[in-house]
Amino acid sequence: PLPQSACALALVAWVVAAAAGDAAGDVRQGRERRHVFIGVGTTPEDREWLKTQREEHGVVYKPVFVQPHPTLRKKLAQLAHEEGGTFYPLAAWTADGAVLSFFFTQDPRIKTGQDGLFHHDRRHRGRTNVSTVDLARIMREHTEPGDVVVMRMDVEGAEYELLRHLMAQGVLCRLSRLYLEAHSMTHPSLHRFRTFDVLLPWLLEPCGTEVYVDSSYHNSGPEIRTYWPQSDGACRLCPLLYAPLPGAGKDGRCPSTALMQCFDEEFTCERCCSLDEGPRGDTDCWARGRRGANTPRLESGGRAYPTPSDVVARMGPNAEAQVGRAAGSPAVFSYELCCAGFLGDLAPGLLGTLARQFEGEAYSPGDRRFRSPAADLTAARAAPTASGERESETTK
Repeated sequence: PLPQSACALALVAWVVAAAAGDAAGDVRQGRERRHVFIGVGTTPEDREWLKTQREEHGVVYKPVFVQPHPTLRKKLAQLAHEEGGTFYPLAAWTADGAVLSFFFTQDPRIKTGQDGLFHHDRRHRGRTNVSTVDLARIMREHTEPGDVVVMRMDVEGAEYELLRHLMAQGVLCRLSRLYLEAHSMTHPSLHRFRTFDVLLPWLLEPCGTEVYVDSSYHNSGPEIRTYWPQSDGACRLCPLLYAPLPGAGKDGRCPSTALMQCFDEEFTCERCCSLDEGPRGDTDCWARGRRGANTPRLESGGRAYPTPSDVVARMGPNAEAQVGRAAGSPAVFSYELCCAGFLGDLAPGLLGTLARQFEGEAYSPGDRRFRSPAADLTAARAAPTASGERESETTK
């Protein structure tokens, strides 16, 4: 019910505001900041992020790895030792010492990428028991207010319990940056968290936390469509349910679902995807002077236009045959395609080149959001504006 939702959002806003003040406390006291990387559901590939920050920016992060998967234990213990960090061979959860079931795919093609605490009847073929560790306790033991803390979380659906726990415990705002792999549409019991995916960057903006949510629900395989609620109706294609709201940081105004080939220096992602212009962003970005009464509407209700030739060129050699003149210039260029991540619905023939696994995601070595230094926005957390409100980096 709406009153309950409003109360819940008010409570969340109060917790975040209180935590933002805590996160800024030691900054005002001038304590030297440490750099900490926390990998929740970590893999040995996280070494690449640590290496990038060290070699390109001269910043050494102390890693804290949390991963219960038995096949990764030896590699992660060695990696933690080499990087001077800590490894917990446990499942991140809301309490210490619980015993939970952990499910395996037993599919060599996807390795350990879909193993986790939520059982999928079409995916999992094995299970074991794992012990848990309180993620909030890890945060308190390895970080202090004012530290530069980057978290990568990929826990196949457990993220909603964990993030609520960190928020309630008052430590979520210690994060300077959060890379989140979201899974709300991958399991029936998680569908209700779909709106949380898009709200999270906005919720943590007062903390100065950069939040990058990778979901790709509309660009995934048939499994997600099988699990999609049959009664969803128009909600399946409502872009406001999938494009994250603006958040903190240099890249916070561009939703992580955006297709970057759509944009250039004039028609930027920040401009075109801005909801300040309306629920379909800046429509001038899509129309580019081609407005008319006969402009077709997508199934989602938004208007779409032929894809500009420069955008087609940036999409790669296969794009001409899919969305260019060779294909009859189909009207697919829209907020849905470029901002909300609907490539799989509007131009499925481009999935193989533009939406390969991990490419286009914020936590991908080829993405600038992966390679950029974590912004120190802690000063923004504490800086009051003339109206007395906390000012985020993106408003400066």
